[in-house]
Amino acid sequence: MADKQEITLIHPTMMISALAWQNQQHSIIVQAVDISLGKCEFLLADVSGFTVRSDFTHLSDCNYQTDGYVALDKQGRYLYYTSSNNELKTKALLKYDTETKTSHALVPARPDLFGPSMPKLSQDGKWLAYLIFEKNKRVQVFLHSFETLESKRLYQNKSATYSFALDWVDAKTLRFIDYDQIVTIDINSSSVVERLSLPDFVFPYYISHRSKTDLYYTTGNTQHYGFKQVDDFGRGHDAYSIYESKHHSYFIQYDNQRQQSYFISKRSGIPQVWYGNKLGVKQLTHFEDKATALSKLKLSPNSNHLLFERNNRIEILNVESGKLRSVDFLANKELLSIIWGENSNTLLYVEKGDDARVKRYDFITEEHQTILSVNSLSLFNSNNGVPYAATDKGLVNLDTKELVTLPDNVIVDLNMRFNSVDDYFYATDRIKTVYRFKAGDKEADVSKLNFNIHSMDITNKHQILLGSRIMKDINIERIWW
Repeated sequence: MADKQEITLIHPTMMISALAWQNQQHSIIVQAVDISLGKCEFLLADVSGFTVRSDFTHLSDCNYQTDGYVALDKQGRYLYYTSSNNELKTKALLKYDTETKTSHALVPARPDLFGPSMPKLSQDGKWLAYLIFEKNKRVQVFLHSFETLESKRLYQNKSATYSFALDWVDAKTLRFIDYDQIVTIDINSSSVVERLSLPDFVFPYYISHRSKTDLYYTTGNTQHYGFKQVDDFGRGHDAYSIYESKHHSYFIQYDNQRQQSYFISKRSGIPQVWYGNKLGVKQLTHFEDKATALSKLKLSPNSNHLLFERNNRIEILNVESGKLRSVDFLANKELLSIIWGENSNTLLYVEKGDDARVKRYDFITEEHQTILSVNSLSLFNSNNGVPYAATDKGLVNLDTKELVTLPDNVIVDLNMRFNSVDDYFYATDRIKTVYRFKAGDKEADVSKLNFNIHSMDITNKHQILLGSRIMKDINIERIWW
């Protein structure tokens, strides 16, 4: 930081990303990944000889789909990292011994938690601070003692916004960001010793402590959400951008009848529903509230209506007239997934809890009916409107109740998304992989991409439309007081 001189860390065979500094050392923990081989490692790079590049030391193997957010003690023996639990669909915080190659959970996964994140070791190595995320709850700051092996909650954010901005000031003091405030807390008394208001439009997402009155930060705009198209499944590396914008766009849905796409975009400043074709793009909705949030966009099988969630309410848009109506009975329900029934006169949905049963609502009779009493993680429609549920056992045709077992290399979890066109099923782990298979296949075909996937739809011509998440350059800013 004295002269802004830089070096680039390069691994000879794998892509790497820097995760954290080793505690009190000039060494960086990196995650090295070779997606084509399914290989992932946590490595250590010693940069104390700056500007001489370091060799990498192996710490442990990892899973690039589930593992991240690491801390390493001063001696380099104990590694702390978060890992997803496929059974509970949440994260746990693990302690790994690099000598004995064994691990155990410091913070076990629980069904009601998204899980822990951002483990940070105190300078004296006696404490591990971390954040806990729960759905529809505010972020909490926790502390684990290595002497007593006890954990306690230090603070719950007043704001509902998410942030990963946590760091130690010294061995007894933590600092984190609560929306527009810098909060400093004494870990022994759990009391706030300082609360400072941030300048307008400064919203740190990550922070790094510099001194008691000084810190570095980056904002949360670390990724760009857009769309890419793949015309040939086997040539995922030839994906190209469509409907480009400097602003985020999400949840693409293809209309085979009109040969155009519907999607949600912030290109006008506020999230709106748009459509796009070879002639360009056009805005369909005109919401004025800057706090508008849109998600779960789904095109009806007859291509006449779009449903989407707006601020925790399900709404339906007539694509021809632009008329909008709310589905009042679903207001404020917490939905895991929602799709159209096959005839476009019904909705199928899964609520969180309630054993994740699939329910049908009929617009004509206004009746509700449970149609599948099996734990379902997501719903989707085939290209001809047939509804399916993705369950732990496989894919269930909700009309015939026929079960489609999955290939050995496709695992259902909350991140997996499915589509079906003709005799083929498509799936994505929403990281960098798209799968294609037929019912009864033992192994799915795999296409690896060089960007993270947010959402997916397939045209009748088997073109793959992907919501992409691409890392973008951001600034490191400094703030002092």
